[in-house]
Parts: sequence; structure tokens; C-alpha cells
Amino acid sequence: GRERPLGTCFLMSIAASDAPGAKRFALVTAAHVVPPETETAVILARAELSLPHVRWLRHMTEDVAIAWVDEAPLARVGAYDIPAGIAADQSGDRSSMLGDDVFFFGLLPSLEASGVVGLPVLRAGNVAWLNQQGIRYQAPANTVVRGTAHLIDCRATRGMSGGPCFVANFDKWPAPDGSGVVLGTSTRLLGIVSGHFDDPTTGAL
Repeated sequence: GRERPLGTCFLMSIAASDAPGAKRFALVTAAHVVPPETETAVILARAELSLPHVRWLRHMTEDVAIAWVDEAPLARVGAYDIPAGIAADQSGDRSSMLGDDVFFFGLLPSLEASGVVGLPVLRAGNVAWLNQQGIRYQAPANTVVRGTAHLIDCRATRGMSGGPCFVANFDKWPAPDGSGVVLGTSTRLLGIVSGHFDDPTTGAL
């Protein structure tokens, strides 16, 4: 049959604590799109790499799942990773604010006119609320849990869940040569796409 994507995932690199300069790699997605059997197939579209036996680890309370992957197959195809150090709460830039621009990547389940399945697309929006507690989302096995989430005013479709969400804002930082201050736009990883706030059975972003 024809394959349809369950959601979106992305590759993140994390500094290895036991080897200075080395990195570990993990796939990251929303926990609610991972089937109960925990082992799935993952296709990294841009790198044209298929990982047939990916084992997921789910967070106990938040809508997040990760899967550790070996570096060797990633290096062979030049897969692009997002450094964990650009996460919004680690980068040292100013805190995110209401109204900040956000953009996120995700998969359209299908584009019937062209026959394309799982087309990667970019969506954009704005921060509507930060660190909202008690947001409901549906976890595997049809259980509903509550967690903390940022709310984004945007348009999204099924298949976007699990995609990386970035926040961009005008910022300033010291010039590398110590000559003064540099003004520009900083882009940081705000989180992952989780669901639709206007649907109480699936959760919120």
C-alpha cells in the first residue's frame, strides 16, 4: 500500500559528556505520533536515508520522544542536524516575547494534485503565549495527559506534529573582535510542534 507519514521528526546533535568535542545524534519528534510498539521506520527526506528500525524513548510528562541514532549512516549522506545549543533556553539571547516571529517545518500528508506524499513545507506564525500550563494532548494508547506548551498563532495541518519550531527576533550581541555591538536577527529552537489548541482531543502547540 501507499505509505503515509505519521508525523515529522528532525535530527539533533548533542555534545557528548564523556568525550570532549564529540557529538551524539538523536531523532526528535512528538510522542503522540509514535506508535505504541515504539519501533518505527524513519525516512530522512533531504538525505535520502531510510532508518528501518528506530526505537523511541518517550518523555514521561511532555509530548516529546527521541531515538538515538549512529553517526556513520548520517555522515555517509551528509544529513543536516540542529545543534542542541541553539535551544531558546540555552543560547543566552534575550527571552522570547509575545509577538515574536516563529517558523516551523513539517510534512503535508499528501498533495493529491501532484501525487506527492510527505512534502516538507515551511509554515510561519507568531508567539501568542509562553509556558502555558495544563495543555491537554493525546498520548499513545488513547490516554490524555497535560503538559506545558507555548501557544503559536499559525496555520498548520496534520503531519506537522514533531517538526522543529524556531523563533526569530531582533537582537544584539558583542562583536567578536571586541569593537562594539552587532545588531541583527537571532534564530533559536523554541520547541517542537505538538498539535492544535482548538481541538481539545489532540492538544496544543
